[in-house]
Amino acid sequence: MFSLKDLNELLDKMPLWKRMKESPERIDALEKRIVSLEKRLSGSGDICPKCKQPTLELVSSKNINELIGLRQFNYKCSNCGFTDSRNKVD
Repeated sequence: MFSLKDLNELLDKMPLWKRMKESPERIDALEKRIVSLEKRLSGSGDICPKCKQPTLELVSSKNINELIGLRQFNYKCSNCGFTDSRNKVD
């Protein structure tokens, strides 16, 4: 008759059992990665070209040429301080 020790030794030789034993640690690690990625995606601004964080925010805009609808939009990254100006036609 098998003892629990024998059964555990037999199960440890099965690849599927090994993966099942590793699952709790893997799940914990994956959950931490998901939380980290969700934090990065939940930023309020556009992606900053310098620091690659979602912290580039519109700080001001002004009309450059009202005849053609050209406006200048000024952005600043709240993470690294990078600034950018973009011209767009409305």
